Amino acid sequence: MCTTDRRRLERVLVNLLENAAVHGGGATLVRVDRERAAVVRISVEDTGPGVPLEDRERIFERFARLRQSRRGTGLGLAIVSEHVRAINGRVWAEEGPGGSGARFVVELPVERAPLVAAESLR
Repeated sequence: MCTTDRRRLERVLVNLLENAAVHGGGATLVRVDRERAAVVRISVEDTGPGVPLEDRERIFERFARLRQSRRGTGLGLAIVSEHVRAINGRVWAEEGPGGSGARFVVELPVERAPLVAAESLR
């Protein structure tokens, strides 16, 4: 089970979708996977110009904008990063599938159910 702050997660998703709409021509895929037992992975893909490798960390800083972008304030992805950190997750940008566009990935921890002693089941 992945329990988290619903308001923070909602803001993360809204910002990622808005970012895809403004800079990437719109989201083409939103996926939620449980890649490993310990994390849930949410990814948002677009077919825009992508994010150059050298900018993939910097775009999560406040007021950071890519050279080719003149739109936005440079706060959307910084807010995403701050919310994701606050809910003990991590976020990054990578190349989209097939080398076009961008994929933004959020990983959130999964809580493990506590083990129940056999005596407590009786």
